[in-house]
Order: sequence, then C-alpha cells, then structure tokens
Amino acid sequence: MLPIIGITVLIIFIILWRSGILDDLQKGRLYRQRGRENQESKQLTVGSSDSDMNKRLEVFKEFIDELPDDEIEE
Repeated sequence: MLPIIGITVLIIFIILWRSGILDDLQKGRLYRQRGRENQESKQLTVGSSDSDMNKRLEVFKEFIDELPDDEIEE
C-alpha cells in the first residue's frame, strides 16, 4: 500500500512540476512576502516621523542603558 501512495505522490509532483504550477506557487508566495515587507517598511517610515514617538524611544533607550547589570558579584 505504501509504495502505491509513494508512486502516486511522485506522479502528482512530476505533473505539477512539468506544468509550471509549482513555479507559480513559489512566485506568488514571494510576491506576497515582498508585499508584506514593503507594507512594514512604509509603516516604519510613517511611524518614525512622529516626534512624540521618537522622544518616547529616546527615553526608553536611556532607561534601558541605565539599568544595572544582572551579574552577581561574589
């Protein structure tokens, strides 16, 4: 039974590969991924232009820098 399933899956894979459907799926996935990256970069540029947000980030960075180290001195 297992060899029949394996051969069937192999035949389906070869048909999809030769017809170009697998290439189309890969291109679509890459296109969607690039779209998300572009959308995220647009959000970052719009958000970073906000002066209040920049001030908050600076204060947070200063807070993090002033935290004591977690090292235990013995």
